[in-house]
Amino acid sequence: MNKPTLLPYQTRAVEELAHREAALLVSPAGSGKTAMCGSLLARHKANHGPGFRAIVLTLAAVKTQFASEVAYWSGIPAAPVYGRSEAMPLAVPILVLNYEIAAARKAELKRLLGDCPGSVLVADECQRLVNPEARVTKAALTDPDALFYHCGVYLGMSATPAPNWQADLAPHFSAMAQAGALDTSRQFNNVLGPRQMRERFATFRKVGRGARRIVANARPREFRQLLDQVAVKVDPAEVDAQLPDIIRRRHAIGDGEALKAAHKAEHALSRLGLGDTPALDVLASCQAPELHVARRAVGLIKAAAYVDLL
Repeated sequence: MNKPTLLPYQTRAVEELAHREAALLVSPAGSGKTAMCGSLLARHKANHGPGFRAIVLTLAAVKTQFASEVAYWSGIPAAPVYGRSEAMPLAVPILVLNYEIAAARKAELKRLLGDCPGSVLVADECQRLVNPEARVTKAALTDPDALFYHCGVYLGMSATPAPNWQADLAPHFSAMAQAGALDTSRQFNNVLGPRQMRERFATFRKVGRGARRIVANARPREFRQLLDQVAVKVDPAEVDAQLPDIIRRRHAIGDGEALKAAHKAEHALSRLGLGDTPALDVLASCQAPELHVARRAVGLIKAAAYVDLL
């Protein structure tokens, strides 16, 4: 079977990312972030040849699947790394590690990234890197010798359109500003460290002796200005419109998870008395933001019908 081409919104995102040295891909769940990542890595491989190396950080539960899918979409061999003492498969250009193992093997990964002029560091589910003091965040972003500073290109990927707490992006903003990929001169007089930037974008409340927690966002205008500089965003509405094709293509390559989600959504809505087509059409046309999940469920159900016709 021939590999499917990228969908229009995926192609646009990859085109924009190809010209960035550090960026955040903000794209809804199910939009094909792995496909976009794989296509982007293929471009970098074409540009750098033997000098290409990619290190992907992701969650432990999905690293095997991610390695398989990114190899499919990039056409480049990829391998997951499972243990802290397992020999790195250095002959494989794309290595996929969960965050905890990457932190434990930081010294090795630094050398791999630094030795390759065309190195790419990818942080899948990059909302994992929020606490500047956490071991995984320090290894990836906030230490002076973090992996971020040894790669040629950095890509963070998340389905979260904007974090609940703006301060969660402080580690990314600070690293990008220090690397010259983000201009903070309009918002701040100098480049702030991750802890300083975290203080600027949140309001804290004391909850005990020496303890605080975030209770509100601060400086939303400045936050949006910075996010717009580094984020490549995919519109959820465009993803919804492509759901039939997305599910059909995933089904064709043996991934039935989206189809299972469609059937679960159909069952849940039918229990609410929304199983007939007119009711689903009314719900799909309702633009209330709080009904986004329900609209996505309708889209899944309609997309499932296309799969059933395969």
